[in-house]
Amino acid sequence: MKRTIRVASLIAAISLVGAGGLAHAGQTQLKQDMQPGIPSHLEQIPVETYYYGMKLDIARVLAISDTSQVCDVVPSVMHYEDSEGKLRALEYLIHGGGCSDN
Repeated sequence: MKRTIRVASLIAAISLVGAGGLAHAGQTQLKQDMQPGIPSHLEQIPVETYYYGMKLDIARVLAISDTSQVCDVVPSVMHYEDSEGKLRALEYLIHGGGCSDN
């Protein structure tokens, strides 16, 4: 039961990030826009690749790749801090937000 809830929560969280509905992600993007590029201490973190069913421990999101100008499924990297304060990076596929019906 708990695993089902965790998987559903993860899918919901990734969907929100992809849709741009997560307010914290927007704030993070603003921080990245003010400071171009990812801070050097985050660039040095090894990037893990997300797989279905992977157990995640995300306490605080630090940065997310900007996919707002892309209209395709592309890899995105989320830099975050886990519950122990360890810096981590996770790559996953996301549909970019750059599609338009105009």
